[in-house]
Amino acid sequence: MALRILIIAMCVIMLAACKPAPPADSNRTQSKRSASQSTTNAQPEQAEQKGMGKIEVKSKPAGATIVLIPEAEGAKPQGYGETPATIEVPAGEYNLTLELRGYAAPAKKITVEQNKTTSVNIVMKKR
Repeated sequence: MALRILIIAMCVIMLAACKPAPPADSNRTQSKRSASQSTTNAQPEQAEQKGMGKIEVKSKPAGATIVLIPEAEGAKPQGYGETPATIEVPAGEYNLTLELRGYAAPAKKITVEQNKTTSVNIVMKKR
């Protein structure tokens, strides 16, 4: 389980290292900042672009480790504890994986919308 997460993380890091970052467009960044009135200057630009949403994750059996991988390029997988759980993340698309010893690791693509809760209920199958 931990080895799988480590391998995924290493692949994501290697892919991110191979692609150069796009050049920053300072005019576009400036207009986004002035257009956004709901955030403060101390928050990162990503927070200005996306609000937060929640994911309610349940599994049978309970106790599976929750791993989320954002669809954004170069994003790293992150563990979010065990099921059942409700977690708050930036709005966007994610690949959700549940891991539990003795069970196949199901994966599901989900979309989290701003100020909404996305419910995921997965019945895990024994290997």
